[in-house]
Amino acid sequence: MRISVPDLIFGFSRALDMVKPQLAGHHLGVAWIASELGQALSLPRTVRAQLFTAAMLHDAGAIPLKVSADDLLFERNTWLHTRAGWALLSRCAFLRPAASFVLFHHTPWSRLRDSGEALLPANLIHLADRAELFLRGGALLDASALESLLARHAGGKFHPDGVEALRALCARRGGRLALPSAQEMKHDLQTDCAQPDLDPDHLIPFCFLFSLITDFLSPFTATHTAGVAHTACILHRRHMLGTTGSVDPEENRKVFVAGLLHDIGKLGVPRALLEKEGPLDHDEFAQMKRHAEFSLSLLDNIPGLEDIRLWGALHHERLNGRGYPLGLAGGQLPLPSRIMAVADIFTALMEDRPYRKGMSLARALDILQTMEDNGHIDGTVLATLRAEAERINRVRAGAQRRARRRFDELYRICAEPVESDVRAFSACFNPPPPHPPTDSASGR
Repeated sequence: MRISVPDLIFGFSRALDMVKPQLAGHHLGVAWIASELGQALSLPRTVRAQLFTAAMLHDAGAIPLKVSADDLLFERNTWLHTRAGWALLSRCAFLRPAASFVLFHHTPWSRLRDSGEALLPANLIHLADRAELFLRGGALLDASALESLLARHAGGKFHPDGVEALRALCARRGGRLALPSAQEMKHDLQTDCAQPDLDPDHLIPFCFLFSLITDFLSPFTATHTAGVAHTACILHRRHMLGTTGSVDPEENRKVFVAGLLHDIGKLGVPRALLEKEGPLDHDEFAQMKRHAEFSLSLLDNIPGLEDIRLWGALHHERLNGRGYPLGLAGGQLPLPSRIMAVADIFTALMEDRPYRKGMSLARALDILQTMEDNGHIDGTVLATLRAEAERINRVRAGAQRRARRRFDELYRICAEPVESDVRAFSACFNPPPPHPPTDSASGR
């Protein structure tokens, strides 16, 4: 299981765009402009690859902090979301070099020049961010408009070399810079920013990062993904041992990653629905159901994620064909997706929700049994859960407690603009294990 870094980042950047539809395509446009500037300034290829990654994910921290589109457009309250983005990205080893660029991507060059050229890429993202927002909607950046844009941001905001590179880019485009099509920008970025494929040891922490962003949409769901991923992983392992006598480690890792990404489509669901303190009405539920469809779409066209995409996104399908998003039934549903369905329901029943407390283990198993009786879930998977209920529940509960601590710490750190707290946050965000949890995973 090896995944192309640009393909993966394109997919996850689309997920970020879903949260702020009015800024859809913003990350891609910023990355393309920043990459063009980086090439013009002859930045090393490795640095340009980090620049690409940072630009494609530069506003990731705006999601957990509920930063508005207007705040991003007009550069209000920038310190909080840049710090949150840094804190999130820095917990993933291969993203740490890019994380520092995210941290400083709204900081004026006049405050960064003492760093030498180390933080030049951060300032290029800043410049590209302002240029992309000007170009949105098909606007053209000619020489006059460019000088007007730069005049509005005078006073040492941008590195002089970056400004000259933007002028040169405009000149190379016939004096009238416009954003190419999304397909052209992706092609240019893939050509310039080729990176080694991710192996499972690096893929899992990256997907874990996006599970955090998904869960941070709402304090009411802040631990759900961690619970589902760990439950699905151990349930798959115990089920395969019980039914076949062996476990394919590769498949087990895929199940864990599918659990991490199973709700990524919720980035496209209105936050008000995710935070509603009560049952959803008919129309609201119809909107909520689209998250499974969004998950399928977001992870499409990422070679190597085909199984993970299906196993995660089909967790609301039912054996009797009455689930969603595709209405598949029986043998059309692969075993890992059936396991994911049971893990998702079990976790949802056991965790606290805005309108009820988590259920007892016995009550949750009774509800699952009723669902199996009605043809909703796989009885053999439920039998494994029943036989291993105490063990599996300990793993789930421990994973969700750790996720709650991460959630609380992020909000504490981002509410207090103290640099020492940022370092403390980075330390507390220990990287997740490179492999799925073992059966003996601690419940602490």
